Amino acid sequence: MSLLIRTKGWGVGILSAILLVSAVATSTLTQSAISYPERNITGTSEEQATAWRLDGYIERLGDGGLNEFEPRLSRAMAQAIFQPVTVTLDIKQPSCPQSDCTWPRFSTIAVCHNIINVTDLLKVAKNEYSTTSLTLPNGVNMTADETDRVIVESREPMSDYNPDILLSRIINYSIIYWNGTLKRPQAADVVMHWCVNTYDAKMENNKLQTPRMLSHTECERSESAGIWLSSPAENFAANIIGGVRITRVLKEAITGESVGDPTKRITTGSDRLLHAMAEIKFEYDGRDEEEPPTEQDLQNIWWAAIDGMAENIETGLLNFLLGDDGKVVVGTAWTKETYIKVRWEWLTFLAVQVCLSVIILVMIIWETAVADVDIIKSSTLPALFAINSEELANIEHRFEEGEPLVEKGHQQVVPRGIGGQLYKTGGKWILRSR
Repeated sequence: MSLLIRTKGWGVGILSAILLVSAVATSTLTQSAISYPERNITGTSEEQATAWRLDGYIERLGDGGLNEFEPRLSRAMAQAIFQPVTVTLDIKQPSCPQSDCTWPRFSTIAVCHNIINVTDLLKVAKNEYSTTSLTLPNGVNMTADETDRVIVESREPMSDYNPDILLSRIINYSIIYWNGTLKRPQAADVVMHWCVNTYDAKMENNKLQTPRMLSHTECERSESAGIWLSSPAENFAANIIGGVRITRVLKEAITGESVGDPTKRITTGSDRLLHAMAEIKFEYDGRDEEEPPTEQDLQNIWWAAIDGMAENIETGLLNFLLGDDGKVVVGTAWTKETYIKVRWEWLTFLAVQVCLSVIILVMIIWETAVADVDIIKSSTLPALFAINSEELANIEHRFEEGEPLVEKGHQQVVPRGIGGQLYKTGGKWILRSR
């Protein structure tokens, strides 16, 4: 320690060491003093994100007149019915011109359904010739044999539904299904009605999604012979006037009686319902090829087919109405912007390190000048002729003994050697001959 204190320049050395260690330790932080992150900014006015809502429905002739509305609706219902029940039909998708969009939560008039099991109300009677009569209290009936059979008819509801559901009803239909193998009937009552759905449109994994968050059916009669639908989700209220033509188209699309014949073309809603059961049964068979579906599995298939078909019908009807009378819900289209972010505390620390480096360099120059120590600059030329002492003694001994310096087998390339001495003059080496 005493030697260190008496040695000149030790203070500068310690400062240099501290500066070096601090620079290495904080190099990761100082490298992030200036970064280039991205942020979302709103796009131009032409790049608006839009979603769709239905604020009301008033039955009218439509753009194409009386003869155009029902054919277009029939085509839309056919497309919805023939949609695979294992794949849910999506509501009309929002429009997003950028890779990221957001929308406010919005409510819209929609179509909902309720399904009730009325198998207990089914009257079963054995007939002659091994047939069975199946009858519901509202008059829907079917005569069944040993084949699968289903009937769908639009009649009055049989269950005690909520008064709001009955007031907002669009169509009611009853279904009887006869399994020819198990000979056990099933019956259901379905009501489709107006409702108010609340959605949260969003962009997730670069895919537009419109999940339904809430659904309400709260209505009352209006003064204009229609109904008022409301929702507490966002104080939403809408007027519904009419709906006779919608009911007529749905009745034509859904009702019918079908037999489980794989060769028969699918033309009615009852045909499609049998085919939907086959689609779901195919998925059940694929889960376990060794065990056939149980009785409970068959019941689950039956109810899943009814629910899936009804859900696709109501979504198809909503999409059709949105295309005719839908209003725009304006969202925000976000675009990416790269900006410069400066962390001033680390940038200041980096500037201090640079200033200290310059100061320490000046201190080293000053300490060197004060110490009056010559700086020796070595020359590389003597190293070209350097021979260690052992080799030099060996060569001199061989020369004194008269041994030739050129070994046997080596040929002398230069006829004679170069004689002279090297002298240093003016900082340069000069070869002078003897």
